[in-house]
Amino acid sequence: MAWPIFVISLAGCEARRKPLLDALAGLGLAAEVILGVDGRQGLAAEHEPFLDRAGAERSLGRPMRDAEFACALSHQRVYRLIEERGLDGAVVLEDDAIPLPGFGAFLQAEAYRGFDLLMLDYGSARVMRGSSRPLLPAFATWELALNAPLTTGYCMSRTGATYLRRHGVPIRHPADWPCDTTPIGARIVAPKLIGNPDPAEVPSLIGGARRAAELGLPSPSKPASRLLQGWYWRRWWRKRRSFWLVPKRPR
Repeated sequence: MAWPIFVISLAGCEARRKPLLDALAGLGLAAEVILGVDGRQGLAAEHEPFLDRAGAERSLGRPMRDAEFACALSHQRVYRLIEERGLDGAVVLEDDAIPLPGFGAFLQAEAYRGFDLLMLDYGSARVMRGSSRPLLPAFATWELALNAPLTTGYCMSRTGATYLRRHGVPIRHPADWPCDTTPIGARIVAPKLIGNPDPAEVPSLIGGARRAAELGLPSPSKPASRLLQGWYWRRWWRKRRSFWLVPKRPR
């Protein structure tokens, strides 16, 4: 059975998600809208047991805003849904995602199978040398050496969803990503199959909060004790066996 398409959106954002739903319909694709957690006006007390505010501040070097926590909670909601429905996996899109050429063919071929996390959109990504694998004509996948930013569009298996639920709660990181995704073999598609809009045209619902939180704050300090941690040297080794892949923005 083909994996379903889940579109994460908020109540009252019908106009925001309409271009994406129309684009999917034009490709003959149906999608289910998953209403996320809205933290723009603060989070309800029911969410607090799933948050680690102090851990987030230590990790980021600044307080993590409620809108950021809400975005991470929204993605966790999708991971839980994949598990609860017993799905093999799902294609997950945020409501401002832009399908790019090849996306329809990718879904028609069910080319997402065999991946626990396959990112269709991403910022600059550090990928392992020699890890390129053909996917479709003119498309390939690359193994990530480190987490890559953006959760605009990705495909996730039930194994991946279980991993991100187990290691991503309590939440102490933004949605992209709640933990190290390399143990599940996270990969990216190049060229990208999903784009994201110009912020000037479609403002991010959490971008303003994140920029305000970061403004004028120094980078978090790096304690010397990290040199005694296994994760630090694993990261060091992977960085030296990788290179930056910078996607071109579609015109």
